[in-house]
Parts: sequence; C-alpha cells; structure tokens
Amino acid sequence: MHGALTALGTLAGAALLLGCSTENAYFRSGQDAESDARASSGGSGGAGAAGGASGGRAGGAAAGGASGGGTGSASAGGAGGSADSGTPAIPLTGTPIPELNVDPENCLVSALPDGALPPLRWVSCGPACEEADATAPLGGIVVGHAASMVESVALGAWRHGLRLPDGVREVWRIVRLRDGVSPTALVAHHLRSGGCTRSWDRQSANSLLFTATLSPTNLQVHGVFRPSRGWAWSSRPIPRDDTPPAFTYVASDQSIFYAGGGGVFYTTPPTPGFSATEGGEGASLADAYGDTVVWLAGDRAEVRASEGHGPAKTIAQAVPTSSTAVAVSADHVVGIAQEGAEGREGIRFWYHRRGAAPAAVEQGPTVGGGVFIGSGHTLRTWGDYAAAWVTGWDGVHYPEPPYPRIYQLIVVQLSTWKAWRLGPRDGFDPRDDTFAIDGEHLYAGAVKDLYANTDFLAKLYRFPLARLDEVAERLTP
Repeated sequence: MHGALTALGTLAGAALLLGCSTENAYFRSGQDAESDARASSGGSGGAGAAGGASGGRAGGAAAGGASGGGTGSASAGGAGGSADSGTPAIPLTGTPIPELNVDPENCLVSALPDGALPPLRWVSCGPACEEADATAPLGGIVVGHAASMVESVALGAWRHGLRLPDGVREVWRIVRLRDGVSPTALVAHHLRSGGCTRSWDRQSANSLLFTATLSPTNLQVHGVFRPSRGWAWSSRPIPRDDTPPAFTYVASDQSIFYAGGGGVFYTTPPTPGFSATEGGEGASLADAYGDTVVWLAGDRAEVRASEGHGPAKTIAQAVPTSSTAVAVSADHVVGIAQEGAEGREGIRFWYHRRGAAPAAVEQGPTVGGGVFIGSGHTLRTWGDYAAAWVTGWDGVHYPEPPYPRIYQLIVVQLSTWKAWRLGPRDGFDPRDDTFAIDGEHLYAGAVKDLYANTDFLAKLYRFPLARLDEVAERLTP
C-alpha cells in the first residue's frame, strides 16, 4: 500500500512543460497569425466589459486600444484601436502561488483574480444555438481542455499557448460557461523545458497537478479550485525514480481522487499527502462530485461509492458489464454500455438514483448505432439529462469508404429516454474534453477545422436542452 501511495506522481492525460518568473506581464493583441489577419484595421468598441473586450480585439487591443480607435477600459467599453497600436491591454500580473515558488526560474505560476479577463461573449448562431470565440481575448493556440460541474456550476478550462515579448508563455483559464466569466486564471512565464510539468484531467475543469523537477526529489503540487473559496494548494516531495501506476484521475469540489486496480486514493488540498479509501480495490472508470467518488467494480457489474471519504459501499448492482463510462451528479449515477462489437449496434444509457436500492437500475433503449466509445472520460450528467461523446464514421460528406472518423454527442433525457445526436455540422466537431451539461444547456467546443487531426479549440457552443429537436437529430420517437 505504501508503494502505491508514494507512486502517485503522474496523471493520465496531457502535460506540458512550464517555466516562469515574477516579472510583470501584459497581453498584447494579435499574437497569433489568425488574430493578426483579423486586426488589420481599427474596430469599434462596445459597452461594458464584453463590449470593450470584443471591440478592442477587432481593433488590435483586447480591452479598447489606443491610436485609431480611441481608448476604453474593460469595464467601461472602448472604441478599439489600430492593429499596430501596441498598447498593453489586459494586465497578466497575478499573485504568485507560494507552493510553486520553490524553484522560481523553472516553476513559478501566478493566479489572476476574478474578473481579470473579460468574459466570453455568447452570440446567436441560429435557432437554439449560441457560440463564443474560445480564443478571445488572449488569442494564441488554445489547446488542453476540460469541463465539469463544480458546486452545481458548469466550468470549462483551457490553455492559451502564447509567446509574448514579456515572457508569458501560457494562460490556463477557467470559465463559468453560463455567463462566460472567468473567476480565475493562472499565468506562466518564461517557458523552459524540463523545469515543471503541468497535468490535468479532461473531466475535471477545477484541478491541476504540477511536478517540479528538483534534486534529489521532485515536488508534486496539487491544486483544486472552488468558485466559492478560490484555489487550495498542497505540496509533497516524491522520489525521482518513482514509477507511477496507471490510474484514473478525477476531481470533485473538494478532493482529487486516483482510482485503479490497486485502490482508490484521495488528497484534499491544502492538506498534503494521500489517503486510501477502504474497500476501493479493483476500481475502474471513476467519477466524482461533491464529497462522493463512484467507480465500476466487480468486473464492471456494480457501482461502488465512497461518501465523505468513508468506506466504500455498493450502490448499484447488475449494471451492464459492457459499461465503458460512469458519471455522478448530485442526484444520480449514469453509465453507458456498448452494444455489439465496438458499439457497432449502438450504446445504451443506464442510471441509478442516489439513495435508491442497489437493484434499482433503469436502462434505456439502444441508440446511435455504429459508434465507438473511446475512453472513460466521455460522459456527463446533470438534472434530467446525460450526454456522451462518441466516435462514428461519416457517410454523408464522404459517401464512399474509407470513411473518416467523426465526433458526435448523444444526449438523453433520463425521465423519458428521448435521445438526440449532434454533429457533425459545419464548423462543429466536438471533443471529449470540451463538453458539459448543467440541466439547462449542453455546452461543447469545436476545433478549428472539421476532420482536422488537431485539438486546437476555436469556438464554444451552447444549446438549450429544451430545444434540442431544433438543432439535433432525434434518435427515438
């Protein structure tokens, strides 16, 4: 057990190297080629924070630039500026995180306060559809995404990869999807390879892990963000020669959980270190919300859970053994199972109301034939709805084989088992780490080019769940 606990050093999922210093940094618009092209002439500003940000970006200064378009602040709105005004627009100077100050030249990250970045702007993209520019107002390459429910709020998170003259190399932004407001963002300066790795989980928008490369040990720093309380951080040294086991990593409002065949472990910043959940052996495909973590066990035939870090207990029995993902909300646990080889006959949603008898598992019809569920990170649920990200094959745009793979979302209403399919649509190519559901809207991100083998996020979309018949293909009567 001790070996397993000390080996929790690396997360499954993407990671990148960070290095930073404490000097002041400011964003200047038009850093990527795409924004340079859009900023060839001065733009008009708008009213309020969103108007000032959008007008400034069109003119070359994100919060209302200087020459050519006038001046303005993010809160008051501005008239925009010229593309070559070079006026600093958004201060990217935050509060350094003490736990990451142990090696300032290699690993130092600062946190921006609530409201430091202008909010995203949701605009109409047709009936029952709104979209927002995910690159605004910072530009750069937008990659590395996550989305989840935290304290009953849908959050999205992504990384702006930047190369600014003052050394800013990335901004990790958390966004409240309902209104586009960023309650926090992290800024890293002076990228230097080998100094500090940062990892995240695709279904946990509120947590990060940094590993600082030191000698003779590395330093592992966990962070959890809660809208009501801000960031909480904890750090602990780990031997450099540790070989981490394969784990599923998820975060709740309070804790970070690692679940795998060796058990379920958790850490709750600011308290450092890990504790083991009693009865967590044989876990797979976990999810967490609030103080509860759930996982599939018993050859995936049952769902086990731990509430408040207490002993594990079985909460649902006789679930389909072909289940490939599980998700938990405040009210219920939802799973999806593949039907037929690699889901070629479709997928089946099932759910269990929390607090009900373990045998009370409801199963819906098989829907969406010819799809494949690629990972355990592909399911979200809240309220009366659940959504799954699946891979399929496009026989519409490409009528002759071989068909390229396409990505789509399948949404179900749990009380009626009505089901819909979204995608592909022009410009809408969802990824498994960009979608969330909050009971009123389905949120999903799209990459820059349909069918492109890239994860560069371009736009966010949201669709009212009550109007899915207007934008999605109905799969059930």
